[in-house]
Amino acid sequence: MKLVYTDQALKDLDGIFVYQSLNWPNLRSGFERRLTLLEDHILAFPKAAPEIPERAGVRGVLLHLYPYRLYYRVEDSQIVILSIRHTAQRPFAEDL
Repeated sequence: MKLVYTDQALKDLDGIFVYQSLNWPNLRSGFERRLTLLEDHILAFPKAAPEIPERAGVRGVLLHLYPYRLYYRVEDSQIVILSIRHTAQRPFAEDL
C-alpha cells in the first residue's frame, strides 16, 4: 500500500509551513518528524483512526504535540491524504 497526498492536502501543508516559518521557524523539523511517524503509523494500521461520521470512509487522526488533524481515506491500493487542518479551523466534515 502507498500513501498519496491530494492537491488540497499539499496546499494545506504548504500553508502550515509558511505559517510556521513566519511565527516559529524552529518548529518545522519537529513537525516533519511527527508527520513522518504518523504516515508510517497510518500505513501500518490504515483503519486504526476513527471514521468521521459526516463523511463516509474518511478518517481523522491528530498530529500529537501539534494542533493539527490529518484526514484520509483508505482505497484499494493506497491511502489518500485529503486535508490537514488546524484543530481551531472548521472541521473537514463541514466542507460537504
